[in-house]
Amino acid sequence: MKKGNYRENILHNAPFGYAYHRIILDDKGHPVDFQYIEVNSSFEKMTGLKAKDILGKKAGDIIPRLKHESFDWFALYGKIALEGGEENIIKYLETFDRWYKIHVCSPEKHYFSTIFYDITSEVIANEKLKKTEQQLRDQLEEDKVMNEELTVANEELININHELQTMTQALGKTNDHFNALINSIPDMIFVFDREGVFLDCRAASAEELILAPEEFLHKKDKEVLPPFLYQLNQKALTDLFDTGQPQTYSYTLEVKGKKRYFDARMVKMGTDKALSIVRDITHQKITEEKLRESEITFRALFEKGPIGVAYHKMIYDDRGKPVDYLFLDANESYEKLTGVNPKDMLVTEAFPGIKKDPFNWIETFGKVARDGKEIRFQQYLQPNNRWYDCVAYQYKPDHFVAAFLEITEQKLAEEALRKSENKFRLIFEKSPMGILQFNQQGIVTECNDYLCTIIKSPRERIIGVDLRKISNIDLQQALEEVLAGNPATYTGEFQTIVTKISTPVRLLASPVLSDGNIVEGGICLVEDRSDHLEKEKYEQQIAIARESVRFKQNFLANMSHEIRTPLTGIMGVIDILSESELSTERKEHMEILKNTSENLMEIVNQVLDFSKIEDGKVRLKRIDFNFHEFLQQSVRFYQKLCNGDVSMSLTIHPEVPEWLNADKSRLSQILNNLLSNAIKFTDEGTIHLEVSKVEQEKVQTEASPQEHCIKVAVTDSGIGIEPEKLTGLFKPFAQVDDRDIRRYEGTGLGLSISKQLAALHGGDTGAVSTPDEGSTFWFTFRAGKVTQQTASKDNPTPEKPSPPKTFRILLAEDKTINQKVITILLKHMGHQVTIACDGQQVVQIYKSGAFDLILMDIQMPVMDGVAATHALRSMYDDLPPVVGLSANAFEGDREKYMALGMDDYLTKPLRKDAFLEMLTRVFGD
Repeated sequence: MKKGNYRENILHNAPFGYAYHRIILDDKGHPVDFQYIEVNSSFEKMTGLKAKDILGKKAGDIIPRLKHESFDWFALYGKIALEGGEENIIKYLETFDRWYKIHVCSPEKHYFSTIFYDITSEVIANEKLKKTEQQLRDQLEEDKVMNEELTVANEELININHELQTMTQALGKTNDHFNALINSIPDMIFVFDREGVFLDCRAASAEELILAPEEFLHKKDKEVLPPFLYQLNQKALTDLFDTGQPQTYSYTLEVKGKKRYFDARMVKMGTDKALSIVRDITHQKITEEKLRESEITFRALFEKGPIGVAYHKMIYDDRGKPVDYLFLDANESYEKLTGVNPKDMLVTEAFPGIKKDPFNWIETFGKVARDGKEIRFQQYLQPNNRWYDCVAYQYKPDHFVAAFLEITEQKLAEEALRKSENKFRLIFEKSPMGILQFNQQGIVTECNDYLCTIIKSPRERIIGVDLRKISNIDLQQALEEVLAGNPATYTGEFQTIVTKISTPVRLLASPVLSDGNIVEGGICLVEDRSDHLEKEKYEQQIAIARESVRFKQNFLANMSHEIRTPLTGIMGVIDILSESELSTERKEHMEILKNTSENLMEIVNQVLDFSKIEDGKVRLKRIDFNFHEFLQQSVRFYQKLCNGDVSMSLTIHPEVPEWLNADKSRLSQILNNLLSNAIKFTDEGTIHLEVSKVEQEKVQTEASPQEHCIKVAVTDSGIGIEPEKLTGLFKPFAQVDDRDIRRYEGTGLGLSISKQLAALHGGDTGAVSTPDEGSTFWFTFRAGKVTQQTASKDNPTPEKPSPPKTFRILLAEDKTINQKVITILLKHMGHQVTIACDGQQVVQIYKSGAFDLILMDIQMPVMDGVAATHALRSMYDDLPPVVGLSANAFEGDREKYMALGMDDYLTKPLRKDAFLEMLTRVFGD
């Protein structure tokens, strides 16, 4: 039986016992036993049987006495399981010595479910109540006879005084018996006269009476009871003595802040007294209310849930072949998923093209309706142009239920993922470097064709090789470094175990980590260095340097861009799939994909930025900004990243102006790099940021009278650097040494990028350091002078509107898969999304007040995002925030497009956390 989480939660926490069984037949088809398939926690409590001990086992094996019960349970259950229908019974189960109220039904042939309540306490109480009432009636009859005898005896009182004494003693015994019966009743008992005066009151405990006995006895009901209860009691008394028939009524009282429910039954006691028995039914009422709420909740989930459900009757021709089926009922979700309300319609009427669909829906469901076998499948419905995940089962002969969940978006995403994987595989195979992948045991699991060419061995002889058995000690150490979780490099001879052929290579290896930072293996880039050995050492070094530059600029930039293209779709789909319900194993797989793709994206972004700088494509975007505030914000942010043993401070010399004109974003990039490096290499101590003015000769180019020359220095008390290694730090891909590479990971591009950005500002970079004492890294730059009047005029503080909880978003995006991925993400966050396929549609669709936010793709056909933004700003004064979207991730793109009219900028794939951070920037907290 298929279960959904909503159904499972309801059944598991329901106050009633629930069990699902399969009937077992003998050779003649007679029911002789049944098997436990599923039970809930209330079943365990009510029967004392544990699910782990009975599931999958026969009832006759678990409860041998069940076969000898006076009631034939197997016959009842077998009839329901084989013939369908349902039945409600109240039976005493001898095996458990309990009374149960049981509802039996069969959702599919050979299976039945039971929903039951333990009513033992109610049955016992009712039996006791009936028994007590009968005893009271018998006692009253005895008293009546006794009174008649006393009347006769009174005439002979003098002569039979000794007989009267004997009778008095007997009456005392009778009263004792009567009192014992009364005291055994668990309910409250009250005795009234005709006027409603309390003559007696009893209960199992004083707490049951609510009031003390002395507050009842010899008082009229009007003095003790609330007005409404007094009126009920008086009416019952009147009707009782008028008709002589027992009277019943129910009422509710507020006791100590809690509502309690009572049932009362009043009978005559002699000729002028009334006996009222009151039962507290609060527990029963609460149980009934919980059951009613559970039924309402279950019904609401069925009607409003995301799964479309429909009930059908199959229609056959004269030969018994299924030719159509009739929709008997369908929920709202079915209509939403299919676009059709099919109730009381034939499927050929609801979906006219269904007989032309390559998938034979009628024959498929006909087998379910006829044979009773449940099926589940995923199928494309051609008349509807949608994909569905479908479950169908028989609920009685020739009738079936079909439940649908639309998976069109999932299928499209899977297709996009498949294409991305194919593209990535093509890149892998066509890479100009050999690529080798191995597991955590050092066994080769994959390689590309180029690696086979380098080491002159076919792929089938490489896969499965144990790299730890390679005789080269340096290569083995590099492998162990990777398996220990650290990147490693190796330059030298590579001799395969299989062919024994040596090849000069340069190997770059990195570990592959799981989401728990557990090493799962490694991947190596292998460069063939055979040609370089044929040249002399000096020429070889020059060739290697030129090849390295060309490789870094062309291959890394091109490969980074090519990798980012499939990553856009992959990471978007990962975000969407991460929001769905997944098994624990698949969640782990998804987390591995997510972490790996994010790490790769970060490396790609930095490589692209470096490539852009080296190509001379970076242009400074100078603005007026508060330099002091900029420094203070940076220190506050990075102080939070320091561990508790590191403090950070800031000194701004008095001569440093508050306002400057420079590229704020690029200066921030340099400063962030120096501060993050200082934190990385300082485990305890201090980090100090000092800013001062310097003489014009301290910068690379001569400054004009309208410019300031500024120096920013970051000093830390960290591990320090050996003097001979300082000069190479600002070169691309430089690291201090292998020890630092193992402990402090990075691409080696940060300081190189910082140096070039400082040079663009007419400045320079440098460092001084003492091992084990600390380092100072500094940079200088030229900035334009800004007057306070200009700063105030050109930099007003905008008032940010309070954002709504949900947004009406206009999404401009020309790629269909991106439309789907972004729309699913935004709708999942509760936002409304309207799609425009190009900039011209944006201008046509937009209306004042209709949208709270515009997400504008930069590159679109017909009219791009920048042109569309300019057009909207020229047409409307009340334009909501416009946020640019782009698959490009070059450093400086954000500032570039914001300078072109965007209010903010996000890169694809659109991530939930990045989107929420943007909302905070644009709209405020």
